[in-house]
Amino acid sequence: MRVRLSGTLDDVSRLLQQWQVGDIDVVLETDEAVAPAPASRSAVRPRRMTCEAGAAIPLGDDEVLCVRVGIVATTTIHADGTEVLLALAGVGDVVVGHPDDSCSLHLRAHVTSEVDVVTWREACREPDVAVRLRTRVRQAEGWAAAQARPRIEDRVTGLLSELAPRFGRPHDSGTLVDVRLTHGHLAAALGATRATMTRVIGRLRRRKALLVVGEGDDLRFVLRQVERHEHG
Repeated sequence: MRVRLSGTLDDVSRLLQQWQVGDIDVVLETDEAVAPAPASRSAVRPRRMTCEAGAAIPLGDDEVLCVRVGIVATTTIHADGTEVLLALAGVGDVVVGHPDDSCSLHLRAHVTSEVDVVTWREACREPDVAVRLRTRVRQAEGWAAAQARPRIEDRVTGLLSELAPRFGRPHDSGTLVDVRLTHGHLAAALGATRATMTRVIGRLRRRKALLVVGEGDDLRFVLRQVERHEHG
């Protein structure tokens, strides 16, 4: 049997709740316009860029970057031209755009890298965006905490320990932080001169808290003991 019902959606809903429909075919005919179901949203295609080591990476203040391959450095440039390392983002990390203001923040490919860029609106549709942003905030806080330590030796080991969970790999003498960091990088990041940093690293090596392996672009630091960080 086929039954045609008319009325408002509320009227029809109440009537159906009172019936046991069984084998009856019910055709709903309401007085209200029902909007069609929205079409499924097509997958967002990010703007993908491949950047050579040292190349600047443009990122608008309403954009979010995700590292697919490589490492991206966030830096600031002081009035005297000194470039200070503020953060390193590895594979899977996100970087948010910053307005073009007096903070003078810049993004550079620390090594040859591939990145995806989307707008904030597009990024917020991703189910894991909150978790990834939380991780990014915790990493920034860990970096800042290392910079704030009173002893320069502790700043060095603290910063390397913050990087170790993301860039570290096992070494016979501890954990090798597999990212290129020169004495100049560390000095600028930790508020010291290059000469001071060279002396500090020498003291850490003599104490066997730190090893240096390789040379030139392949120079890496090995931490004997990594401090515990849970920024994931």
